[in-house]
Order: sequence, then structure tokens, then C-alpha cells
Amino acid sequence: MQQVELEIVRTLDTLSRLNEVVLTGDESTDEWFDNINKLVERFSTLKDMDVPEVQVPLDLIEFVDRNEHPDNFLTVLNNAAVAADNSAKGKELATEKFHNFLETKLSSAKLL
Repeated sequence: MQQVELEIVRTLDTLSRLNEVVLTGDESTDEWFDNINKLVERFSTLKDMDVPEVQVPLDLIEFVDRNEHPDNFLTVLNNAAVAADNSAKGKELATEKFHNFLETKLSSAKLL
């Protein structure tokens, strides 16, 4: 996996150099074509690498698509889990109180 990360960094560096050539308006076609060729090589290398299959949750992709920082995804997910847990505990408590209420009423009515 480290090799894949290294190749991605190299590809990003090549993209950055190509961006500099475009932004500076450098008319040197040799530098332009050299960077394009390096980029093609980098993409080819990445394509041919044996990368383990990684599954990314759709929720995470949608989170990032909303311009949220991916590092905040787990915080948001944890907060949602805590809220759901609190809701479940509230329902459990309400059910228990209702059970006790019914038990008291049925007991006083001598139905239990």
C-alpha cells in the first residue's frame, strides 16, 4: 500500500509541475510534453499496480461531495449514533414507566 501512496504522491507532483507550466505561460513545448508524458507514465503505473480492493461507504462519498472534510465523517457518524442511542434509551424508559403504570392500575383493579 505504501508503494501506491508513493506513486500517487509522484503523480500529484507531476500534476503540480504541469500546472505551474500552464500558469506561467511558459512557451517551452518540451517542458509541456515532458510533463504530459510523465503524467501518462504515472497513470499507467498506477493502473498496473496491484491494489487491494477497498470499499468506501456511500455515506462517506456523499459527505465529501457536500464539501465536508472526510476527517469529520467519523465525528458526525458518532454523534448520530449517540443520538440514536439516547432515543432508544428514552423509548426503553418510557416503555418501562408505562409497564409499571399498567401493572399498578391492574393490581389496584385486582386484575393481576
